[in-house]
Amino acid sequence: MFEELDGVKLIAEEDNVLAAEKKRSKGFEPISRRLWAELARRGGTVVDAGAYTGFYAILAARSGARRVHAFEASPLIVPRLLANLELNDIGTVAVHPHALARASGQRIAIRGKDGLSSAGSIVGEGTVIGSASTLALDDVGLADLSLIKIDVERAEYDVLQGGAETIRRFRPHILIELLDDIGPVDELLRQWGYAGEKTDTSMYHYHA
Repeated sequence: MFEELDGVKLIAEEDNVLAAEKKRSKGFEPISRRLWAELARRGGTVVDAGAYTGFYAILAARSGARRVHAFEASPLIVPRLLANLELNDIGTVAVHPHALARASGQRIAIRGKDGLSSAGSIVGEGTVIGSASTLALDDVGLADLSLIKIDVERAEYDVLQGGAETIRRFRPHILIELLDDIGPVDELLRQWGYAGEKTDTSMYHYHA
């Protein structure tokens, strides 16, 4: 059984995005997802860091992005991400089963809850539910980048550091979830010439 959100089909069982759309008074990140679709319509290459089951990646592809790179570290979630891509008949999304991080080539634990929880993290404490290899965005070798979403459960600063060259070169729009003190990330991006504003709860949009 699947359900649709903004034209994206998602297998419904245990999906946290669909659950949030139903439970939250304003739905799942309404401002952020509208902005994401609008920016993706401009085309170019899009990166979804912390793709979960694929909603944002598929939405970008359906909206007109030329190519989407979806990074999802959890081995428990990647099969559902691939199944959702097949369900939507999307062929322009490349799935990378890696954790975007400050440096490539490390093997790190993923901690969180079993199943399809969207709260798995490579930082902090908790039950180990799997492991993944790290990859720095700068090592992906992108020829262009117009838009990036970063939702990696408190590891956002390291993702930015690992993609500093790419981000400073292409100046993409950045949609980022910041759960705690936004100071370090905000200061870094402003040093790189970005301005930002809050969109939804814990979500921010930065633009050069």
